[in-house]
Amino acid sequence: MTDSQRISWSGDLGYSVNETLKALTEVKLKIRVDVKLVGFAGDGNEALLTPEHNLQMYLRGLHSELDTVALNPAVAHMAVNPDISFRVQPAYYELATKVSAAINQGVNTGQSTNLFGPFQLHLIPYQNVDKLIQEDFDHSDGTYTIYLLNPAAHAPYAYSYHDGGNATDSCPGSLWVSHKRYAWLDLSANLTFYGPGPGGRGQVFTHSVPVVKHYKKDVVSKAILPDLAALVWSACEHLIWPPLYHGKLSYNRQLEVHLIYMVEALMRPSPAMAGRVDVAALQEQLQTVAKPLKQQVSVTEHFLLFSECDHCVAAYSG
Repeated sequence: MTDSQRISWSGDLGYSVNETLKALTEVKLKIRVDVKLVGFAGDGNEALLTPEHNLQMYLRGLHSELDTVALNPAVAHMAVNPDISFRVQPAYYELATKVSAAINQGVNTGQSTNLFGPFQLHLIPYQNVDKLIQEDFDHSDGTYTIYLLNPAAHAPYAYSYHDGGNATDSCPGSLWVSHKRYAWLDLSANLTFYGPGPGGRGQVFTHSVPVVKHYKKDVVSKAILPDLAALVWSACEHLIWPPLYHGKLSYNRQLEVHLIYMVEALMRPSPAMAGRVDVAALQEQLQTVAKPLKQQVSVTEHFLLFSECDHCVAAYSG
């Protein structure tokens, strides 16, 4: 250790022994996140009027603890913890008008479909709105920014994420995460269900984000605030400080899919059996997805006697 380092470390910070130990073992990393409201000043959907300082109060009251988890050589919690503070502010005053105009133009001129619900859904390229958001962000100080959009539109719509081709080739959505330091989520867009169907993490339903029309008109400006705060915090968990166990999955060139059937007799059921999967068609579809990733997919069937599966018998009986 050099003399200058010794002098720096010997300085009296006025801490007790316990406070010094805590400062060395619990390192806080201060992070600021900007939240910009677009269409919340009476110029958006349902003429919603939500002052920025009201949302700021809820964000300030969040129990905002995030862990830093390391995986190798063993799972362990690191000493570095983020201390996230929020700054809620209105976007450029013309942004809400421009976003609504871009959406309504897309509704009038774009493609519509009923593939994703019982009504016609207009599919708008996300770029139509993202270029407006990016222009606003480029005039900021570079702080990570989450934009909450509440535009007024005259027909149901969602965003498409295809690059050329048919707009229905991609699942429609309501948000975009930029390669720059911002993301935006449109509360007025009509969400469609996607994610793991039976259950599990990652499901998205029509009620997964706050929707203005789901609240009573006389209380919506206050009732929506805690839901907006929860939405912002959820975005921070994924974008600002994602846990390491959400990292990239391991890559394998060979992927195997095993289909297991429960049968009463140990014989191969006919292809016309109820519930039998068309293996060739499934493998072809999966291979189409895997081909750009240079992966090879194989699908194999297995037939299991019901009487030999204790778990199956227990589930059926009880």
